[in-house]
Amino acid sequence: MRSSKTHDAMMSAAFVAVASRKQRRSAEAAAARKKKSDGKRSATNFSARAKSGRKASCSAGGIEDGARDAGTSRREHLARMLFVSASASSMPAFGKRFEAFADASSSSFSEEEEVKRDGGKADDFSSELTEYEDASNNFHLSYPKRWSLEKKAGATALFKNPDVKYASIGVTVTPVRIDSLKEFGSLEDIGQKLVQAESQKQTTVPGGTFMERQSERESVDTKTTFYEYEYRLITTHGNKRVYNYVGVRDRTLFIVNAQAYEIEDGGEGEADLRTRALYREVGRSFDVLKKKERERERERERERERENNACAKSII
Repeated sequence: MRSSKTHDAMMSAAFVAVASRKQRRSAEAAAARKKKSDGKRSATNFSARAKSGRKASCSAGGIEDGARDAGTSRREHLARMLFVSASASSMPAFGKRFEAFADASSSSFSEEEEVKRDGGKADDFSSELTEYEDASNNFHLSYPKRWSLEKKAGATALFKNPDVKYASIGVTVTPVRIDSLKEFGSLEDIGQKLVQAESQKQTTVPGGTFMERQSERESVDTKTTFYEYEYRLITTHGNKRVYNYVGVRDRTLFIVNAQAYEIEDGGEGEADLRTRALYREVGRSFDVLKKKERERERERERERERENNACAKSII
């Protein structure tokens, strides 16, 4: 009898164990099905949100680059690129420190006004300049014949004055994801970012950054919009003038950066004024090569067609 009861108890325990295992497996299976179902719903919701976002983006005119879709980020990006260009044509520090002087103007000037501000007569550089063309990077400009063309990391082209050791003109060419300079920001926005960034340099004297000129211009051949900046830096190593000529064409950022230390106190002597006039002449001679315009326009049309197709597919 005892044996029978023991057997029954063992059998009962076995059945309980089997039932428990079945219940556990059933619960695990139910949990797995729920997790899978939740995953599908989450994926569906995410897909719907992404699709909705793509629709909104397409309706606004195309999918923007996520890293620089905000205007402020673009302005900061351009400011960084201007510093890359400046570094590529930068000069070692030297000289003594002068008192600050600034004509903090932020308006455009006519040719006559510029001549009047720079001593009353126009400099003629036509006999001093020669043409430089870079077909692979799609630009040309005029530069002083006696200056040497050198190589330096970060610079597409770098020209140096053999008579003034630290005077230079550099060009950088960088692909970007925008079609016009205005997408980076306005003339004033970019100028403000540029001055703020310069003022944060360790060598810049507090309050020693002055934007002296800024204007918006169209290039002669291709009518590309360029922003033109001239500013003065009072540094612990000497004072210098910096010139930037910036434009975007065919999703390419072009920057001309020229700089030179002041020769006379205040930088208003004849030699300093002539250097500034020379830099303007070089900058404004810069343009995209016209012979590639038709090819570039076809590529832009193909790019727009690809973007439109991508938008259409995302909406379906």
